[in-house]
Amino acid sequence: MELHCNGDNKKKWEYSKAMKSKWQKRQKKVKLYIYNNLLAWDRSLNALAGGDSRETISGRLGKDPDSSFLARWLYKFLNWLESKHCENSIRIKEEDIGSYNVF
Repeated sequence: MELHCNGDNKKKWEYSKAMKSKWQKRQKKVKLYIYNNLLAWDRSLNALAGGDSRETISGRLGKDPDSSFLARWLYKFLNWLESKHCENSIRIKEEDIGSYNVF
């Protein structure tokens, strides 16, 4: 028994490949959308707690992990999830914080 690849099978394969590519692009967009929204949520919570709106809670904890009981607990939890998470999340150097112009 011989297997022949006719034109119809080739078209189906090309169609499925194109659909897979579209699906992968869509997945990438959805992941980026979710990531950006989580980052905005994280920065907003940090600003509501009195921190800088341009840094995340993890970055703030990396600078001062012993500010309160909740901060120590959250610092330990985040570093348990990923080693040195809070230290690696520091975006703004402490000496540069005062150099930003608000207006």
